[in-house]
Amino acid sequence: MRLALEPDLLMVGEATSEQQMLALAPAVQPDAVVMSVNTPEITGKAIRNLLEQLPTCAVVVLSLHDSRKMREQALAGGATAFVSKHEPIDVLLFTIRRLVGAAHDKQAK
Repeated sequence: MRLALEPDLLMVGEATSEQQMLALAPAVQPDAVVMSVNTPEITGKAIRNLLEQLPTCAVVVLSLHDSRKMREQALAGGATAFVSKHEPIDVLLFTIRRLVGAAHDKQAK
């Protein structure tokens, strides 16, 4: 994944399922999680479960489905941002940097 090649971003883990993510995330304490999803039902549940463990973690939903309904469900489920897989990778990188920077700014205050 290209994220691992970005010098200012540290990829601390990768999970292939919600269960793996929920086991790994508390151990690595990420500032942000990029969650690739394909169905709206999984989105809200997975996000809520993650945020129960890590309430300050930014959640970026990455989806192949770029529908208004999917975007609204992801954000209503607690996602901090939604990015379509059809967008250039720079959109995802910008979103991660913006969210992580905002989280660090809050902690500094």
